Amino acid sequence: LENLLKCLSPVLPHMAQELYTFTPQGVRNGFLRPDATAGKTDEFECVFTHGWLRSDDIWKNESVEGKMAVIERISKEVNKCIEQARGTQVLKGTSLEGKVVVRTDEASLLHVLRSLSEDKRELATLLKTSQAHVEEGSISEAKEGVLERVFDIDIAATTVGETTTAKVGVRVSQAMGSKCPRCWNFGELAEGRDVCPRCADV
Repeated sequence: LENLLKCLSPVLPHMAQELYTFTPQGVRNGFLRPDATAGKTDEFECVFTHGWLRSDDIWKNESVEGKMAVIERISKEVNKCIEQARGTQVLKGTSLEGKVVVRTDEASLLHVLRSLSEDKRELATLLKTSQAHVEEGSISEAKEGVLERVFDIDIAATTVGETTTAKVGVRVSQAMGSKCPRCWNFGELAEGRDVCPRCADV
């Protein structure tokens, strides 16, 4: 309840404060920041005075954090490629028009990327594109072009067991298939429907 109210407060301030007001005092006291003392409870009559979210150590997962750091690094380069693709009219609208191919010969990075590719949509969703594929192979600096970027990425030991650096190439092209009018992703549409299979199941 504490974290839910704190998440809502910047977006729905009046609703969050109203919910906070109807929260029992004993529960509200549990919202106090660690540096707050029992004598200061009167100062915390507003949800906005409690600071931001608190998370228990049980939710910390260094392996997942390492994977997300890898994806964040790749995503920055993908975004640069997408902007270049717009400039050359390969893509004319949103990043969902794009298909990304991530290429590397580093086994540890391939393991991370393939674990996110088991669900066909997960890696693409994280990179904000309609399609994303992982290829195994060497990277040549000379191959870098307008729509392809080559870069190094550090992979934390918590992610793959040992700290390593991998060379990565990302390439952006036009996504294949039809555009789903509901989610705007490109791909195959559901049989007999004008939306993609994922939207058809909703």
